[in-house]
Amino acid sequence: MTEKSTLGSGLGALPADAAQRKATPIATGFIDYFPYAVVAVALLSKRGAEQHKLSGPLHWDRSKSTDEADALMRHFVQRGGFDTDGMRHSAKVAWRAMALLQKEIENSGPEQEPEVDMERAAKICEDESIMQPLNETEKNTARACARAIRDAAIYGEQEPDTKPDKYYLQDTRSTVGNAVFWWKKDGYGCTTDITQAEKFNVRGSSRPSDISWPVSYIDSIAKPTVDFQKLKHNYHGEVKK
Repeated sequence: MTEKSTLGSGLGALPADAAQRKATPIATGFIDYFPYAVVAVALLSKRGAEQHKLSGPLHWDRSKSTDEADALMRHFVQRGGFDTDGMRHSAKVAWRAMALLQKEIENSGPEQEPEVDMERAAKICEDESIMQPLNETEKNTARACARAIRDAAIYGEQEPDTKPDKYYLQDTRSTVGNAVFWWKKDGYGCTTDITQAEKFNVRGSSRPSDISWPVSYIDSIAKPTVDFQKLKHNYHGEVKK
């Protein structure tokens, strides 16, 4: 008797909560991302069933799949080429990676995923050494990713009724020293003076370089500054009358 996948059709992998189910984009977040890879892995599953002469409907015989990590790496070192059965080594890397992840999730039980350091992840997304080889479209996508990660760090653990109703909008393209640039009231450029910054009713912006911050949070850490250009000194360091 063969050991089949314990999740059957896979419906048990979906959350029970209706809202969470709708927030799981299986088609747009997986199939549409990797259509060619999904086809390659599906064909590989069929080829494997034929190779092992499995009877009945197509299924995963786990008794013949026990060394995912090592098998994955064996195919990984030969990535870019084809195995003796005519299937891509990279497809076998993907298949083994999916098998490894499937078993890992099944064995993890109800435990929560480990907490992610959102701030560090956002900094990695904006690392210029990583961004440099990218084209402008890819850079904008990466910046949007960093903004989404920051937003998750700021808002993710807040209850809906505690979210602020006003937001300052930061322009991350530049700073003055350590001072942050904010979009000014009425859309007249940017300023480092938080008292002159616009308070927006809606979080977010069409510009990937912009980040929304809750007014209550920024006001709690804001400090008044003195414009050095407005200081008037004589050559002896005395203030002119």
